[in-house]
This record gives sequence, C-alpha cells and structure tokens, in this order.
Amino acid sequence: MSALPPDPRPRLIAWMRHVPPLVIDTVITVVVYVVTLAAAVTGPYGFTPIPVVLALGVSAPLLWRRRCPIGVAIVVGMSTTLLAIARSMTPLPLGSLVATYTFAAACGPLWRMLGAAGTTAGVLASMAFPVRDPTGLAYVSIAFVTAYALGTATRARHARIDLLVERTLRLEEERKAAAATERARIARDVHDVLAHAVSVMVVQAEAGQVATDPAAVFDRIAAAGRTALAQI
Repeated sequence: MSALPPDPRPRLIAWMRHVPPLVIDTVITVVVYVVTLAAAVTGPYGFTPIPVVLALGVSAPLLWRRRCPIGVAIVVGMSTTLLAIARSMTPLPLGSLVATYTFAAACGPLWRMLGAAGTTAGVLASMAFPVRDPTGLAYVSIAFVTAYALGTATRARHARIDLLVERTLRLEEERKAAAATERARIARDVHDVLAHAVSVMVVQAEAGQVATDPAAVFDRIAAAGRTALAQI
C-alpha cells in the first residue's frame, strides 16, 4: 500500500503568513476587477465607461479593506448593487463577499451588525431590481452567510491567539518574578551563613590571643570555615 503524499496546506499557510498584506490585497483586487469587468462588458452596456467605472468601484476599494472595512463595504456594496441593477454583475459578487468577510473579521459587534444589515439590504435590492429567480437569491445569500461566518471564525481565532500570547507573557513574568524571589532568598541564606561563620572566626581569633592552646583555637576557626563552606 503506497503512502499518502504529505499535506501541502500547512506549508502554504506558513508561506502566506510571510507575504505582506498589501501584496495579498493587491492580488485580490486585481482578480476581483478582472472577473467583474469580464462579466460587466458582456451586459447590456458593453465595454463602456459605466461598467468599467463600476467594476473599479467593486474592486479598487479592497486595497483599503484592512484600514476601513465598513467604508470599503459601503462603496463596494453600492457599486455591486448598481452593477446588478444594470444586469452586468457576476453570479457571485466577489468584491462584496471579500468586504463582508473583512468587516466580520475586523470589526466589533455593533459595526458587524450594521455591516450585515447594510449587506442584506444591498443583496435584496440587487435581486429585486430587476426581479430574479428566488433560487439565485438563496444561492447568493448562502455565499454571504458563508463569508460572514468565515470572518467571525477568523476573528475568534485571532482573539484566541491574542489570549494565548497574553497568557504566555504573564506566565513568563511570573516565572521571572519567582526566579528573582528565589535568588533573593538564596542571597539572604548565604549572607546569614557567612555572617555567622565570620562572627565565629572573629571571636575565636580574638580569644586566641589569650588562649593557652592556640592550636585548638585554629582548629575551631577551621571547623567554622568548613561548616560555612558545606552550608553554602
């Protein structure tokens, strides 16, 4: 039985983490513009300024999606709605899907709620003017719900990563504080041992001046020193 080939996804994810965000956003913008323009020029207006400008409105703001996700979602959503009304939109509004994913991943609860409400209104307007098949509405709605769910999942994952990083930093600080406390305790113990040993040596040395047996005095001094070394 042949072995399964290695999964390339972890390597791809690791590689993408080192790609600058501007490069990723530029690639997304170009892809969205090309796909949107290709669909727009096949509509009733053909290759005229109207679909070209609206295709730019759907794609170009995505370059700023990380800095102003709600503003980008508004501009892209309006351009997408106008293209849909002009019957020049792709079956899946890629620009709006990217914008929906972005504000779901980057914004707080209030802005996410407002963004979702605005996106819902834009989708309904796009499907109602002109009126389209309800199956298409369900298809597009599932795509937007999926984009929003992926964005919130990304936000939750980033929150968990931040929590783990904060916990790691706190544990490291606690470890350093415990090590400093232990060093201070050892320093006090060494100080007490040395102070006691030196005191004994000084007393014995002073007493040795009048002792009748200097050898015994030196023995006691040496014993005090050996005891101190053993304790240290």
